[in-house]
Amino acid sequence: AAARSAQRAGWLKGGRDSSVSVGTQSVAGTSNRTWQAAEAIQLLLQEWVEQEKGTRVWIMIEDLHWADRESCETLEILVRGMPHRGGGGLRIWASVRTEEPGPWNAVERVLLAEGLVEVRPIEGLSPTSVGRMLETMLGGKVAPVYARAVAEETGGNPYFVEEVVRAAWEAGEVSEDPDGIRRRADGSRTVPRGIHDLLAQKWSRLPPQDRDVIQAMAVWGRPVSGYVLEWAGVSAPPWDDLVRGGWVVPEPVRIHPYWRLRHALLQEWVYGWMDGAARRNWHRRIAEGLERLYEGRESAGLEE
Repeated sequence: AAARSAQRAGWLKGGRDSSVSVGTQSVAGTSNRTWQAAEAIQLLLQEWVEQEKGTRVWIMIEDLHWADRESCETLEILVRGMPHRGGGGLRIWASVRTEEPGPWNAVERVLLAEGLVEVRPIEGLSPTSVGRMLETMLGGKVAPVYARAVAEETGGNPYFVEEVVRAAWEAGEVSEDPDGIRRRADGSRTVPRGIHDLLAQKWSRLPPQDRDVIQAMAVWGRPVSGYVLEWAGVSAPPWDDLVRGGWVVPEPVRIHPYWRLRHALLQEWVYGWMDGAARRNWHRRIAEGLERLYEGRESAGLEE
């Protein structure tokens, strides 16, 4: 009935690249309404796929981490009943901040375990893209060295880029020279308040053992391997969870797996979060771990 009504309303129109957009805030209410909504969407999409042979239907959902519980349940029902699952026909793409808590997290874990969804991380902006973003924000040519510095500092996270540049501009730490707009040499690199609050919220949800890993890496200040952490008395963490949470990234081109904190702002924030006693404790533990690791062959550990 929903499909026929949609067809009469002109929603089902031919075309090789037709698309459907479903808002994450559009479904709310009782569980019964959730099932009704999912069933109506399924009927609509099945009718579309069967009517337009060879057409691939895409559902694009943005900011799924903001969806309410009923919307997430609706999407789960829809995914389980997708026509031509695994083949042509229907595809669902959703953008989500995996580190943000919300109803979708529980649904995603179930669907991942059953092999019904696939997660593909989105890389941060390149220095070139950051430069274009800064030029739009600042209204002028940006020095390439400034764009590279901001990209490295923020990991290419667009929100972090905005906050860092806005804070520098408001503090008068941005100037213009023949090469373009850049941060003054005496400019500070304090963590902006908005980023501080976001990281503090994420930090409060981390298990204690994961906090130990992040603190050790912040003190270490460079890519680290799991065995170095273990020698420092830190249990190797579930690296995939820390990657999905936006805390660490794998270091490429290494014989053994190495990891680093996602961006320089994160390292500065974690290091600043610890008091002096905690910093001294971690410096001591890491130094003692290196001594044990390279005992009898100290020259091999000089770089570390």
